[in-house]
Amino acid sequence: MNIIRLHRAPHSLRPHAFTPSRSLLFSRQISATRCTRVGRNTGKDASQSSNVVKSEDGQEVVEGSPNGPSKSTVEAKRRPLTQQTASGQRDRSAVGVFTPTAALLFIATGVGLYFYFQHEKAKILEAKRKEMLANKKIGRANVGGPFELTTHTGQPFTEKNLLGRWSLIYFGFTNCPDICPDELDKMGKVVDELDKLYGPISQPIFISVDPSRDPPPKIAHYLRDFHPRLVGLSGTYPQTQAICKAYRVYFSTPKDAVPEGDYLVDHSIYFYLMDPDGRFVEAFGKSSGVGDVVEKAVEEIGRWVEEKGGATKTSVGQVAVEAEKTT
Repeated sequence: MNIIRLHRAPHSLRPHAFTPSRSLLFSRQISATRCTRVGRNTGKDASQSSNVVKSEDGQEVVEGSPNGPSKSTVEAKRRPLTQQTASGQRDRSAVGVFTPTAALLFIATGVGLYFYFQHEKAKILEAKRKEMLANKKIGRANVGGPFELTTHTGQPFTEKNLLGRWSLIYFGFTNCPDICPDELDKMGKVVDELDKLYGPISQPIFISVDPSRDPPPKIAHYLRDFHPRLVGLSGTYPQTQAICKAYRVYFSTPKDAVPEGDYLVDHSIYFYLMDPDGRFVEAFGKSSGVGDVVEKAVEEIGRWVEEKGGATKTSVGQVAVEAEKTT
């Protein structure tokens, strides 16, 4: 505050003693002082009025006053939303929606959907596989069953010996002139082709339908001309009848036939493919070539492995190992 000090005028300058010239000079001094004060106040008010802003509640306040907004707040309000704020952060409209958090959520969602669809695909494939197996079981012929025979080396042989490998079984007799040798040769070639693809997973078997003339030693001599893994089986007449009935094989011996006689046995010309579980898979007639049999066998082997779920212990390779151990 500007304080005007008025000095006491000497006695000679008292009002009653003022002269017109001295009175005018004193008035001018007071006016000048007042103008200076007014000018200073006016400048201050002008500077303050230039910084008057509206607060959030709508009142006009002077920037920098205790009740007014800070300078940074005012600048932030005046700044466009797309610019960077005083704290260094950007507005959402400036940086867009692809923030790091949004990217992580997008990736997590994609991974989750991938595994979900893979799981659903596996369920669909499993349902189709079970449906296929069910239909196959419905259409499977009831071929095979328990039996007891003797090998050409004199060892007992039952249906349990069929387990663990793919078996090719042919019914015939050693005195057969041409058909039986041709079918046994064909069966041996099929075994060789399967060996090339999978290893020794199969066993060829010859079962005599002429028990009176085909004892084990004679069968052993007969099999020398065929595949080295070929197993010859024979038994009594009732045993032969039982296995032929189980495998649906027809055979007929002349009524007047004697063991020392020369006769032919009428029989079915088929050999059978059995899986490692001892179940019937397919029957192949005389018209089926080696390629036809191998193609069908490969198809059935693939189905069998799929049915087992591709497990190591039930895979084709494991069957081959087990076949080598028992050969």
